Amino acid sequence: MVLWVVCYFGGILGFVFITLRGWVPDNQATVITGILVSMSLGFVVMFLHHWLFTARWGRTAGKFLTGIRVVDVATGRPPTVWNAAKRTLVRLAVQLVPFGQVANALIALQDPRSIRTWHDKAAGTWVIRA
Repeated sequence: MVLWVVCYFGGILGFVFITLRGWVPDNQATVITGILVSMSLGFVVMFLHHWLFTARWGRTAGKFLTGIRVVDVATGRPPTVWNAAKRTLVRLAVQLVPFGQVANALIALQDPRSIRTWHDKAAGTWVIRA
């Protein structure tokens, strides 16, 4: 998780710094490539973290600390590898859309009996107290 934060936000901060400062190095393409590689690495690390931990244990480190876990709606067990991958991909897609997480939260609040976000609905999962 720390690696994701460093890679992703390091890439964003590098991009913002270059843009705001008007800094144009001798080899600008190398700097921009480095930023894109850093951000991409952050997304890959985040995807693997959420996908593998959810598929194996039904929880990431953050879910463990907060006492919640992800279960398959049909079985009550951790989601399959495929469902965990779908859940993670939809989650990442929602994060890329401006105000996507706000819309996701509003969707979850529409039905107070089953507070499920888009990524839970897409993967057939539910978040419960552990």
